[in-house]
Amino acid sequence: MKDSLWSTLKDRLAGWLPAGTGASGSREERALALLAYDGCPVCGAAEESEARWIRYFIAQGNAEPEVHEALMASLGPCGRHLRRLVSTRGGGDVFAQTAVWLARAAGRRAASDEALAPCPTCARESWAEDHAQDTLASTSARPAVAERLAARKGLCFPHLLSALSRRTARAPALRLAELGLQALGATGDELVARLRGRDEDAPARAELLRGAALPDVRARGPLREWAAAVLALDACPCCVGEREAVRGALGWIASGPELEPFELRLCPVHLGVLHATDAGAARKVAAGLAAEWSGALGRWVSAMYGARTPGGRPADRGAARSNLLGNRACRACDVGREAGGRVAALVEAALRDRGLSETYARSHGLCLRHLLALPASARQGVAGETLGARLSLLGWELEEAQRKRSWFARWEAAGPEAGAWKRLPGLLGGSDAGLPAAGLPSPR
Repeated sequence: MKDSLWSTLKDRLAGWLPAGTGASGSREERALALLAYDGCPVCGAAEESEARWIRYFIAQGNAEPEVHEALMASLGPCGRHLRRLVSTRGGGDVFAQTAVWLARAAGRRAASDEALAPCPTCARESWAEDHAQDTLASTSARPAVAERLAARKGLCFPHLLSALSRRTARAPALRLAELGLQALGATGDELVARLRGRDEDAPARAELLRGAALPDVRARGPLREWAAAVLALDACPCCVGEREAVRGALGWIASGPELEPFELRLCPVHLGVLHATDAGAARKVAAGLAAEWSGALGRWVSAMYGARTPGGRPADRGAARSNLLGNRACRACDVGREAGGRVAALVEAALRDRGLSETYARSHGLCLRHLLALPASARQGVAGETLGARLSLLGWELEEAQRKRSWFARWEAAGPEAGAWKRLPGLLGGSDAGLPAAGLPSPR
């Protein structure tokens, strides 16, 4: 979908490309345009690509058949890009109109095994990142580019690892890696920013974690009563369980007096969330991560330069590369995934109980993404029927909201259906989906 969408729209989007990613100018000129961004040049290209794509979607893309098809295939933008879209002027109006079609597509998708396509904005952003990395790698030896790249301290660490995983040519890869080693010597918030890359969405994700809690297991009575309370939540229980577990893991890092090294390993996404909730704890984690990454990156650089082991043998470049690029463990990701899986197993078992099944049928139920993760046999019956009913009712509300916004029904007062579009992400789902209550405009 990503390739077909871009191949169809590339000429039409010529005016929406970020600096340094178009076809005009020499490679060196495009590299210098990328290095005009503040901080990591690849982050700058990705951010501008995201912003331009969203403006294009609001201005005209939402009416393009190819874009509409891509949105239906992905069931809308991911949580991060949905929040960016809705916070952009006019984006809430456009999404409220698109939500009618998304609810219908989600209802059809709930009964199939078809995999979801990537978010179109993510696909466009990924294209810009790949193009920027290729441009910088191919021109990094030219004096003007090398000077400005050094002034920017190379790439942020996530994009450095991405460049090295693309099997960039040896000379530019070493140049980028050496700059990365220097940048890991930073401290405080500068080091956090270097390790996480750009992440303006972190405060919104942190807000989603606040208040997410399953019924207190310590105060529960019999398991069946507690399971009924879990099923009665007005949200996807798996999403709530994942968010609660991630919040607990990050809170433990912030308050734990003595932590094991593996507990301090966070991916860029969760490092950003931790920084949004407790900057001091994030700086502590960043210092530990920097030491660990510096060792792995230093061994990779030494192996590439032909260093020898204490026994006199050449260093194993493959092992050094595997150690560097394979070290992606994240404590928060692990506990969130485990918690979501345990809640899903509880839901699957509870649906076999007639009384609990009736409770589930009156509740919010699983979101689409967590429903699709269940075995096919569990998706049938009350679980699939409940989600289908919720999507149908929400679809009617979305259509009613659009009808009342039309000229021919302008005298009718808006009701609760005017905010129905805000509830759709909770049914489509994923623990990072959703719109925090504060800071996002409603369609007018």
